[in-house]
Amino acid sequence: MAFQKAGNNQSELKKVIRHYSHREADSLKLKAAIFLIENMDVHYSYQSNQWEKFQVELDRLFKKEHEESKLKQGFDSISKKYDLSDVIYLSDLNTIKAKFLIRNIDYAFEKWKTPYANHLTFNEFCEYILPYRAGNEPLENWQELFNKQYIPQVFFQAPKDVKNSVSSENICKALRVLKEGCLYFPPQSVPDFNVHMLLTAKAATCRQYCSKISLAARCIGVPVVLDYTPQWANRSMGHEWNSLITKNGKPLNFGIQDTCELGKHIELIPDRIPPKVYRRTFAKQKNSLAMIHGLEEIPPTLLSPCIKDVTKEYYQTANVPVKFNFNPPANHRFAYLAVFNNHDWIPVCWAKTANCKAVFKDLHRSILCVPGYYFNMNFIPSAYPIIIDSLGKVSEIIPDLNKKQTIVLNRKYQTNLLNEYCKGMVGGKFQVSKDSNFAHFVDLYTIKEKPEASYQIVNLKQPKSYKYFRYIAPRRSICNVAEIELYESNSDSKLAGKITGGCLTKFDLGDTEKYQLSKVPFYIRRTANENINYQILASPPLNASKILKFPLLKQTDENLTLNKTNQSELNRKKLNNIKKNHPAFPDSCSVNVFDGDVLTYYAWSHKEYVWAGMEFNSPKQIKKIIYLPRNDDNCIRNGELYELFYWNNKWVSLGQQTGSSKTYKLTYKNVPTHALFLLRNLTKGTEERIFTYENGKQVWW
Repeated sequence: MAFQKAGNNQSELKKVIRHYSHREADSLKLKAAIFLIENMDVHYSYQSNQWEKFQVELDRLFKKEHEESKLKQGFDSISKKYDLSDVIYLSDLNTIKAKFLIRNIDYAFEKWKTPYANHLTFNEFCEYILPYRAGNEPLENWQELFNKQYIPQVFFQAPKDVKNSVSSENICKALRVLKEGCLYFPPQSVPDFNVHMLLTAKAATCRQYCSKISLAARCIGVPVVLDYTPQWANRSMGHEWNSLITKNGKPLNFGIQDTCELGKHIELIPDRIPPKVYRRTFAKQKNSLAMIHGLEEIPPTLLSPCIKDVTKEYYQTANVPVKFNFNPPANHRFAYLAVFNNHDWIPVCWAKTANCKAVFKDLHRSILCVPGYYFNMNFIPSAYPIIIDSLGKVSEIIPDLNKKQTIVLNRKYQTNLLNEYCKGMVGGKFQVSKDSNFAHFVDLYTIKEKPEASYQIVNLKQPKSYKYFRYIAPRRSICNVAEIELYESNSDSKLAGKITGGCLTKFDLGDTEKYQLSKVPFYIRRTANENINYQILASPPLNASKILKFPLLKQTDENLTLNKTNQSELNRKKLNNIKKNHPAFPDSCSVNVFDGDVLTYYAWSHKEYVWAGMEFNSPKQIKKIIYLPRNDDNCIRNGELYELFYWNNKWVSLGQQTGSSKTYKLTYKNVPTHALFLLRNLTKGTEERIFTYENGKQVWW
């Protein structure tokens, strides 16, 4: 069959077969050649004059620029110049040459003999070492390029044992190092990079970097695969990564720029849950949906015949039985489970249906999904949403329209990263004092429970007035506060003053564990010069001058209420430039706590105590504190319009409300119980996440 499909190129394929047919010693190589040829019809190279010219310009960009912002801007600029409508894909079966294939097979067999690969079975070797491509890159002698330009760096970078040898694990640790470069998703869909560009790219997608690592590993003989999830269960997008296949068959996942141990890449960012994990293979998988669907339309996420479900190799899984509410359209045989990508339901797995029933196998736990069909290029929800809990128990989310409830909402979107920021504020204290060094202070309020990632209002009952205020973060936390607003009684105007802030190191504390917050590396003060709004005074002095110009917003009531305007965005860029030139600065400065911009924050790592404060022009009696943990601007905002929906086989509106600074919450009455919800901000933003409402709180999925 493969020879028939090869057309005029079958003579090249037959040369390969003849080459390995003469000697008994080449019997495995002959078998390997047949494996490649039989699966070659679904592997392609791109052909495009425009994309080749595009890559030439990208190559010049990568040689010239090193900064992430300039790399991304340059990529965007080049992308606008080229129309890639001329891209076509040519099957390897019709284009591959005998010389190329023989060279690749011989090279792979040499690597099979190495200590990295000699434990592999023949079938494992065919998938992990033998393939001559990683994606849809043009066919070329990639081994020579990699061995000349990249592999020596890998071995130089990799840690060595006492015998000066390098393990597979340490090779993978070296492969994931990206000295220069960044993740970047182009504004238009582009083909895979050619091999030269894979080696030089400084701005690329996860897929491109993974292809580079896969080819490099094959060059050495290390069994590394490319695994992926088509869509995260609890956020937008999907993801691709590499995995080292260990001698016991366990995959150790890793990705570029990881700082974690091998096998911990997916969990490195706490808001990533894959509902399914697939492995890209060279062989066509006989039981894949793409191989058995016939003429039935199937979703693009499951179109490839070269994917293998490996979820069970990563996680404890659950099987999900489903009874559909109606028959499939057009007598379709397959149904799907879909997860939410912040806007739509994306199918991630499939099952055969019979009598309006199906069983979906090996789903990751702690996820929410919706069963449905696929027809006319659309996913059609066809049963109630399903939750698979951490123990593998499956339950339906059926809204109860007769039993109503009142719900109070703080946000429209949430990630576990924000939870970590909020946890870090527990134990933080708001304090006042009559002296600048806080030798004697009063605790106004202590954060005793994890706050929500939204504005928190604290009403106070304290009779005295003080000139100095500060928020001091819990010991050895990094502060992570976005905003603090201070109010006197019967006043809607925020208090203003001279902004101060700093930290204490272990050296400052000494052996006594006592601290005086007058010992700080710097503080920020206003100046009379209109062209210099703030000065940073350093003690001890930074490597730069002792007094640095710090061009931030003037501290006026108008500017303090700004929220991500062009002016505040401009000043944020100025601050980033200052921090770049003076690395002694923390990630952000205490002025951010009082700038009215929810996307700026104060954080400083590896310190014993971090604090931000304000000196008033005269003693003030603080009656209310409003504070906001480090944030993504998805909390309820004053004056912005929201609409709440619940799911009943489609999104059904529960009405619109406008956010208010009186509570920074939305309260909806007469809402169905046991329902799935979605809150949308109609004023701005695109990030939206589904949630249930349990025990008085939003539970995010």
